[in-house]
Amino acid sequence: RGLERNYINDLMSIVVLMFNWGVEQEFVPIQVVTALRAVRSLRKGKTTAPERKKVEKVSTEDFEKTLPFLPPVVRDMVQLQLLTGARPGEVRVLKPEDVERRCLDVWCYLLKEHKTDWHGKERRIFIGPDAQEILRPYLDNPEHEYCFTTRPNSKRPYRKDSYCQAIPRGCELAGVERWSPRQLRHSRAALVREL
Repeated sequence: RGLERNYINDLMSIVVLMFNWGVEQEFVPIQVVTALRAVRSLRKGKTTAPERKKVEKVSTEDFEKTLPFLPPVVRDMVQLQLLTGARPGEVRVLKPEDVERRCLDVWCYLLKEHKTDWHGKERRIFIGPDAQEILRPYLDNPEHEYCFTTRPNSKRPYRKDSYCQAIPRGCELAGVERWSPRQLRHSRAALVREL
């Protein structure tokens, strides 16, 4: 079906986890899981499944041209992402209570849950002066509520699909190549490497 090799391997891992649960619950004999674990992952160059495309950085010019065509909240979110190197989901769920502001020069956003949480490591995102200026108005929200929402007084964070759809619309209106919020983390890494 044109699925990427890495995605197929991810799906296979989920199937094995599902059957592991089945063994724990005594719904499935352990031999089934043993047999599933013997199935090799698809290896690079050994399958017709396409490879995952490398996530490219957003050109600074395209990024700047898109900003005027984004809703104000999305504009602030993408700028914050680019300045901090945060993942899209990390920006979407940011709450005032998560931002430590004891130091004036650099704030720290400590994530309670994050993508690599299972490694047992903390995830801290440092927020410098430029990013602070963008974030400051949102920190007036109640401590336990999300900074970025689709509507005022909403109790829910900005939705992933709404965030991801607003950017291509802005790109189209700006007349630039489409980019996604996932690319901003790579853009930040490229900027840091250039320093």
